[in-house]
Amino acid sequence: MLFRGRAVGLLVALDREAGGLEFGQEDERLLQSFASSAATAVATAQTVESERLRQQVESAERERERWARELHDDTLQNLAAIRIQLATALGASGNGREARVESAAEEAIAQLEGQINELNRLINDLRPAALERLGLGGALQALAEESSARGGIEVEAGIQVGDERSREEDRVVYRLVQEALTNVLKHANASRVEVTSKEGEGAIRIVVHDDGEGFDTASSTGGRGLRGMRERIELLGGEIEVTSASGDGTKITASVPLQDG
Repeated sequence: MLFRGRAVGLLVALDREAGGLEFGQEDERLLQSFASSAATAVATAQTVESERLRQQVESAERERERWARELHDDTLQNLAAIRIQLATALGASGNGREARVESAAEEAIAQLEGQINELNRLINDLRPAALERLGLGGALQALAEESSARGGIEVEAGIQVGDERSREEDRVVYRLVQEALTNVLKHANASRVEVTSKEGEGAIRIVVHDDGEGFDTASSTGGRGLRGMRERIELLGGEIEVTSASGDGTKITASVPLQDG
């Protein structure tokens, strides 16, 4: 089977049963027509799969770049600052040196506790263990509570999901809510966020709505992680809509179709 001069498959026509008529010209024309249509279908499927793989690779690469930036800009720089602080205290001389070293050690312990919590958050970003322990519903509820405590804002969660989904579907929904809440804490300057997730009619619908500053979606470059959200949803054949305006909060609405069974 050829598509634009490229072999994409092989069509095999077996002999008819003994005693039957031999293949004729009409049979050959039918087989050629079928082979042409089949070649187009196969090539189209290969193109779709290739594009899907390319998007997955690009999405994964952006995720790695984000983790690298967070580790370098936050964790490594803070650890370097702790090292300088301790080295300065230890290098001091004269009266009060012991008190300065003790004070620096106490402050370093507090700062290290913060970095341990941050590393735990990054590890959970890489592998959301809560999904394995609690399932999607429990993991989303825990994520809302953790985001509320970390950001000092009210996060109201209304989660209505069953248990019959693939792991990939669960991961996509969890990552979407996780990224949306992270964006709210970092950029929105909000006081309240509503997170809802409802399953029904062969799909799961997610809404994350905050009362923050909002932004102009027409001029946004996707720097708030919106592109990553969109790619994850679209890879599963879903849809996502972002509505926002300066001073009027942001609402992210997404729908993910669920596989049968």
